[in-house]
Amino acid sequence: MSNIPPALAPIYPYGRPAEPISLHEGSISVGGRFVEGRIEFRLAPRPEVTWAVEPGHRVPEGQLELGIEHAAGPARLVGQSNRRGLNCAMGWVDVAEVGSADAELDRVLVHWLNLPALASATGDLIELPDGTEFPGRWSAELGGWTATVDRRHDHR
Repeated sequence: MSNIPPALAPIYPYGRPAEPISLHEGSISVGGRFVEGRIEFRLAPRPEVTWAVEPGHRVPEGQLELGIEHAAGPARLVGQSNRRGLNCAMGWVDVAEVGSADAELDRVLVHWLNLPALASATGDLIELPDGTEFPGRWSAELGGWTATVDRRHDHR
C-alpha cells in the first residue's frame, strides 16, 4: 500500500477558469413559491452569488427571500431581483444562512482562490479515483486545529 495520502475531495467540482461554480440546481423557494432554478458562484466580471429561475415564473421586483433544501439543513437566502421578463428571472444573493447557528464544528472545508504556490513539505498527493500522483499538500497545527491546504491537481 502506498503512503501517499489522498487529496481532499472538493465540495463542488472544479471547472475551467472563470467558469461559474454551480452551488444548487433544482427547487428554489422564491417569495414562498417553489420553482426550478439554479444558484451559482461567479468570479467574472466580479465575485458574486447569482440565482436564476426557469422562464415563465414571475418573481417580485427588488429584495426577496429565497430558500433551498441543503444537506446541512434548510438554507435561507436574501437576494435581489435584477432582471425579469418572459425569458428569465434572475438576480444576486446578499445574505445566506445554512444550517443551525448553534451547530458545533469539527471540520471545515473551504475552497480558496488564487493562493500563491505553497511549497509542499509533506510530499505528493494522490487524486482519486484515477490514482494520479502530484505534489501539493501544506499542513500546519493552528490553535488545536489542523489546517491542510491541497493544491488542485491541474494547478501550474
